[in-house]
Amino acid sequence: MKYQDVVRRLQTYLPYYTGYFSEELDVTSLSSVSNVITCVTSTAHGLTTNDYVFISGALVPIPITTLTFDDNQGQIVYDAINGILVNGIYQFMNRALSGNTVENLGTKVAFATTSVDHDLSMGWQTQVQVSGADQDEYNGTHYLLQVSNRENFVYLMSDDADTPATGDITFLQDLIYGFNGWVKVTVVDDYTFTYEATGDIPDVTAAGDIILRTIPRISGALTIETAVLAYTKHSINKIWGFVVMENDVASKDRGTPNDAIMQARSGSNYYRQLMIQGFTFYVFVPTTYKNVTGQEQKYSGGIEARDFIQDLTPAICKTLLRSKFPTGFSEISSDPLVIDQHGAYEYQEAFYIHKFTFQSTYYLNITDAFDRLDTRAFRDVYYDFNNLLENYNSGKTEMTAHVDLDDEPLT
Repeated sequence: MKYQDVVRRLQTYLPYYTGYFSEELDVTSLSSVSNVITCVTSTAHGLTTNDYVFISGALVPIPITTLTFDDNQGQIVYDAINGILVNGIYQFMNRALSGNTVENLGTKVAFATTSVDHDLSMGWQTQVQVSGADQDEYNGTHYLLQVSNRENFVYLMSDDADTPATGDITFLQDLIYGFNGWVKVTVVDDYTFTYEATGDIPDVTAAGDIILRTIPRISGALTIETAVLAYTKHSINKIWGFVVMENDVASKDRGTPNDAIMQARSGSNYYRQLMIQGFTFYVFVPTTYKNVTGQEQKYSGGIEARDFIQDLTPAICKTLLRSKFPTGFSEISSDPLVIDQHGAYEYQEAFYIHKFTFQSTYYLNITDAFDRLDTRAFRDVYYDFNNLLENYNSGKTEMTAHVDLDDEPLT
């Protein structure tokens, strides 16, 4: 396990779950033309070309060309679309609907057709957000009932509506690709940059609560002492994280009847030895800092900072748990990363330090053991055979052979 592996993992995935380690910028507009996206920020972004930023929350408006209504008398649509009636309760592929009665869900259904491929999947998305219909009954957030194909889907409605619907109708789709993800920017001016879409999307302007975060303030340090020195040289009102690698240690063989770690006796193979590797992630919380909304936050003591870290712990765990990293040996980590402990490390007047300890295991096997490399290629083979029974004392040779292994024998 290397520093760069752990730091890169934290920098890449932690912004999905929290913005406390990053700078956040307000996005004025985000639009796509031929899969090239233009982003405009409300304040100077301070980026340079080839910098990376993380964008999330951008919704893709998918145009709806046809939208019709069915009051579903007699539950014809329910019976035909994934619904299985069990003791008066309907079970659907949409987990948000299963276990509800028809009375609870309603029996009014809308059928939508899109002009481009959508990316809805039953069992993954449970709701759709529709807007732009002149008949307001179609608009809003509705439960998804069926995805027929890549251009059709069915959703539930609460009230009757005129059919077909009219207006400039769209539904907003939350895609992890397209507008969203880690992207490399090309700066246009102080407020504008462009980047390549992370997947094919139509030429539209993104909707939703868009979040733009810079690379997190996370780095590595050789020891906690060097981490403290590095932190105090940075802006004191920022939350920082430092990864400190721990020593790899051998796990004690519980079958060894002495104080040795393990025993590989003469004549036995060096089979597999379990090693434990780990690291500590130190989080520095200043006494005064700006939170994700830009407001100044003050802590009068370490207890408040400790409670703040408790709220931050799920995001750190979701980023690291179950990860596997290269070991430099023949096997990668045999077990995914687990958390060992976390708690208060130190409190000073200016900042509080919290530590998270993680570990995983890996094996050394026979391919990692000593293997002599001082070998030579065969060039000539000489073979002498002596009849020991009759000619032992005389040393008489009964048979001699010589094989030259060169492609062109030497002369």
